[in-house]
Amino acid sequence: MKNKRILTLITSIALAGNLFGNDQSANQQEFPITAEVVTTPTHPVVREGQNLSFTADYIYMTALEGGLPFARQSSQLGQFGSKRNRECYELHPGWDSGFRLGIGYNMSHDHWDTQASWTWLLSKSSDKESDPQNQLFALNAMPLVDAESGIIANTFESDIDIHLNIIKWDLGRELFFSQWLKARPFFGVKSAWVHQKWVTKATGNITGINNNLSAYFIKIKQDFWGIGPTFGINTDWGLISRLSLYANSSFSLLAASVKDSRNDQAIQAFPVAKINNPFHKESWQAAPVTELQVGLRWYERICNNHYLLNMQVGWDMIVFTNHVHWFAINGQSQGGGASNGQTQHLGEIGGDLLFHGLSVNFSFNF
Repeated sequence: MKNKRILTLITSIALAGNLFGNDQSANQQEFPITAEVVTTPTHPVVREGQNLSFTADYIYMTALEGGLPFARQSSQLGQFGSKRNRECYELHPGWDSGFRLGIGYNMSHDHWDTQASWTWLLSKSSDKESDPQNQLFALNAMPLVDAESGIIANTFESDIDIHLNIIKWDLGRELFFSQWLKARPFFGVKSAWVHQKWVTKATGNITGINNNLSAYFIKIKQDFWGIGPTFGINTDWGLISRLSLYANSSFSLLAASVKDSRNDQAIQAFPVAKINNPFHKESWQAAPVTELQVGLRWYERICNNHYLLNMQVGWDMIVFTNHVHWFAINGQSQGGGASNGQTQHLGEIGGDLLFHGLSVNFSFNF
């Protein structure tokens, strides 16, 4: 009796194993799993192509950053501690044209692709304010001698140049998430240069140091260079036919060299002389950089599918976090009071630097 039960149990296990094996074989026949199974490649393929692509972008951008006030109306002459609730004049960089050039190659290895690009932009801004009653006060200047008095003059002129260069190389692969949604995760290396030059000039009845000045200059520069890893994802959301919505994002962390300099220069009228008060600082920092892009894309196959043309229009944004480090000269003494002829202390006007604007792109695959 006992042997019969053991024989029945062994038979049941064998039958169950056979059924499971048959079911597993059926699943493998329906959904074969092998080392050769890969996600479907989605990068552009043209007939008898060289797997190359060239891209060209026209960009129309402006730069936004804090810490650019240069003058304010003053209710009293030469009194730094008086009420300053009048109009404030601040530089707002204008809209300027730039470009982005790129080259790409579709690799045979697992359908990866590699891309390299160069972005260039020169953003400029200038402003000039005058007050015939001699009541404009320099917000970003402290005098060379008297910490109680600011620089007050009839006219202030302020100009800033922001020069941007970005070089990026990445390696990625496009893949389908669904029938109408594809994405390209990538990683690579990015390098960025940002050079800024800000000059403010005061003229006309200058007070605050002495009454024998013909001009007062505040010259501030910041040179930034960094390199580091970058990673992100580009997405393409198919709408109708060959029209799609794209949304791209990337993040980079750059090891950056930052050189800051400032020189307050007073031009003495008689006898003619220049009084310089230069400062300089160089440091290294971790610089986060974020890029975002969104827009519409259209593609067209031409010459019997021998070439592919992509056209897209969108909005680009480049954010340098904690980028601005303008020198701010503080004439207060260490005890908190103000005194004439004291040693001045340096502070910083900090903030982010943001580039944003229109981007028009053409891409040619062959």
